[in-house]
Amino acid sequence: MANAFKIEKITSDIYLITEPYFREHANLFVMQGSPFDLLVDAGLGLCDLNKFLLSQGFSPKVTITHGHFDHIGGLSHFPADDIIVSEKLAANVRKRHLWGLDFLKPEYFDPKLTHEMMGKSPLEIGLDFAIRPPKAIPSQTSEIDVGKHLFYIISLPGHTDDSVVLYDQKNEILITGDMLYDGEIYADFPNSDKAAFKRSLHYLKTLDFTLVLPGHNSILNRAQAMRVIERWESLL
Repeated sequence: MANAFKIEKITSDIYLITEPYFREHANLFVMQGSPFDLLVDAGLGLCDLNKFLLSQGFSPKVTITHGHFDHIGGLSHFPADDIIVSEKLAANVRKRHLWGLDFLKPEYFDPKLTHEMMGKSPLEIGLDFAIRPPKAIPSQTSEIDVGKHLFYIISLPGHTDDSVVLYDQKNEILITGDMLYDGEIYADFPNSDKAAFKRSLHYLKTLDFTLVLPGHNSILNRAQAMRVIERWESLL
């Protein structure tokens, strides 16, 4: 599984994990903490992300920002007790038509890397998701505490009806999944809602944050994030 994952240190205790063999890869973030390390989003799942993180010295539990294939695929490699998701996402993961598979294209894979890792070409792989149904977090749970970081789980539908952001108010960090990133806006999935998306973007502007860890592309500061929000609002 050489070249399956790339790891980059963002701050003293935050790491970015990517899957370089997939051109449209999601950003996966690991927060070092206690009593466990928190992984936000799980990637495609073609290679064992849990095994990789353990080999890097992490003790991960995983949460998911929304139910699309490039964020939930790796759930199959984690024990059910190490998966923390909302009631809505736990239900949606069981509905294949909500995974956004129309955006999974062979040309998005690097043929050389996929062949090196799996002995197959992108056309031969054909993602077969065997996603273990996750347990849902109790309805009263609205935060994840990993010591230095206390993340509030905020439901912000729009991109999908199960989209959440994680907000560390003390450290002014926002993890947005596909609710916000510097790129093309997608609001035409079966469970998208453009009006809700616009309301959610407006809500983001009310939060105090200095660092945005998005689901794709570059990490953003507040000024950059505000420019993306303004652009996206104009498109909805």
